[in-house]
Amino acid sequence: MLAGLTIRQIPLACSGRADNIAIEGGALFVGIYYYSLYVDGNLVDTKQMILTK
Repeated sequence: MLAGLTIRQIPLACSGRADNIAIEGGALFVGIYYYSLYVDGNLVDTKQMILTK
């Protein structure tokens, strides 16, 4: 269990357009995950993802 730890950071190119990120759930445990979007070092939003198998 990795409670409270950063699992992965994915930098995005500054392209001025929306990008999509695909998460491979097979490498993660079943549970609730939180992901955050940072722009120029500032937190923009945090969302919740529930992974079930």
